[in-house]
Amino acid sequence: MQQDKRERLQAFDMAKGFAIVLVVYGHGLRGLVEAHAIGPMSPLLVSDYIIYTFHMPIFFFMSGWLFHSAGKLAYPFWRSRMLTIAYPYLVWSLLQAGVQMALAGSGLVNSTIPVARVLAIGWSPILIFWFLYALFFCNILAFYLYRVRPEILVVGGLLMFAIAAWLHAEVFGDIGYGFLYFALGLLARSRGWVERLPRTGGPAALLVLMFLAVAFTCHAVGVPERWPFPAALLGIAATLSCCFVIEDRAPRNVVTRLLATFGCYSMGIFVMHALMLGFVRAVMLHVLHVTNPALILPAAVVTGVLLPISVQAVLVRVGLNNWAGLPFSAAQRRRDVARPIVLLRDTA
Repeated sequence: MQQDKRERLQAFDMAKGFAIVLVVYGHGLRGLVEAHAIGPMSPLLVSDYIIYTFHMPIFFFMSGWLFHSAGKLAYPFWRSRMLTIAYPYLVWSLLQAGVQMALAGSGLVNSTIPVARVLAIGWSPILIFWFLYALFFCNILAFYLYRVRPEILVVGGLLMFAIAAWLHAEVFGDIGYGFLYFALGLLARSRGWVERLPRTGGPAALLVLMFLAVAFTCHAVGVPERWPFPAALLGIAATLSCCFVIEDRAPRNVVTRLLATFGCYSMGIFVMHALMLGFVRAVMLHVLHVTNPALILPAAVVTGVLLPISVQAVLVRVGLNNWAGLPFSAAQRRRDVARPIVLLRDTA
């Protein structure tokens, strides 16, 4: 039983690693569109739609699956969430906004942020940091509603998202969108659904094909990227199932270790990748005069993943990672790849 638990958590690290690479790719692609290096009708935007149907839902889902609240005292809960979610949100929102304001008009950034907009981050998140903002409130809702059946929480999240979309209340829509999948993670844990996902190649490949078929269909008929819920669920199931297969067949494989490492450094990658993407894009477009997106996008994605890992690893080594709002799980990963059960407890 303990070994099975370890494998599931290792697979979750791998799923996080895969998803965070997709996040970097998606933002890199959208940055090139904003910089007019990729046209609005590019076939690459199909991949953008497909990954956006599930790559953020899977983070909320896994957070819900790993969430524990029953029996916890309020103070430890609030302290944990303030340090691991609210503090990184504040620090990196201000840092990113400061960089964009400092470089405004230089051609190195696609847009700037007004000071008044930065001062409103307490109730209106900026840029990519909507995810941390929504995740914080998902945790609060789950903590205080832990006695409510998860099925009811799922319905509540869906209603919150739908009503916010109708009212054009973007922030509440973000929270409802996140809480829907967070609650689905709670429900999956209570029902043991994750444990029943396929762990062999054939059924896992079938889940991938089903996901692609549904996602392509939703794109073809013009379903907004946050609304294809069946595609999101299939994408989550397919990703976790494939990670289980890889973990079972090759637990020490380079791909396994690499994805798990990306997963353990996912917070650092998330909060830093936008700055890295902007830097690489600006250098290649304006300094090196490289305009081919087939060259820019891979370089930006690789830099957006590996450079934040390097920065976070240095901060962990010198003991400054907590000041930067980055989790200690990366330190555990660096010291002992063979103990995945420890890794995810720090980042749940």
